[in-house]
Amino acid sequence: TAIDVEAANKQVLFHMANGTAAYHYTMGEIEAMIGDRFFRIQRSFLINLQYVASYTAKTVTMQNGDVLSLKNKGFADAYHNYMFLLNR
Repeated sequence: TAIDVEAANKQVLFHMANGTAAYHYTMGEIEAMIGDRFFRIQRSFLINLQYVASYTAKTVTMQNGDVLSLKNKGFADAYHNYMFLLNR
């Protein structure tokens, strides 16, 4: 399962616990395929909400220790909605 997805050099990189896989898709195509567990935190990053360890107003820390800049203002609401649905 991907922890996060990054657009880089005309590729989309899936960062997973056991390594990285590169594919030739656009972020829009990936976003349409991977579902609502992922959230776009900035233009070039989608994160898997299942792997969020913590967040502040400016950063998201993933369970693997990666700290990513948070550019999308709707993250807190999306994360809380996700956790609510998960815990129902």
